[in-house]
Amino acid sequence: MKLQELFDKPLPWKWHEKRKDFWDAMFDVDGKEGYIDFKQEHPGEWSIAFAIDSDEEVSGEGDEFKVFATVIDIIKNFIKIHKPKRLEFTAKENSRIKLYNKFVKVIGSKLGYKAKRSKYGDYILVRK
Repeated sequence: MKLQELFDKPLPWKWHEKRKDFWDAMFDVDGKEGYIDFKQEHPGEWSIAFAIDSDEEVSGEGDEFKVFATVIDIIKNFIKIHKPKRLEFTAKENSRIKLYNKFVKVIGSKLGYKAKRSKYGDYILVRK
């Protein structure tokens, strides 16, 4: 199975809050509340954070592909609506860093973004 195919089945989700400089979406993963926040740092530049039950740490419960498929689906929808110039997010754990490295290479280019890392280790997607 290809990496991209693992992310083809997102969970149901909905936009919860939509303001000029902040959007968030919510979803349910095995009875836990997941959310993803988009915060506009500068015009056209957004930071992204997501968590399950307010915990940004890796759960280790084997649901990472469902969660990541949902996060990708939400990001795609956000990009379609806002067409941001730049998106930025961070990975703290080694297991997440490996997954994010693959994500930015495979998915970033499909979304029309060039992926790079900051000197601080943040992931940055810049619209081509």
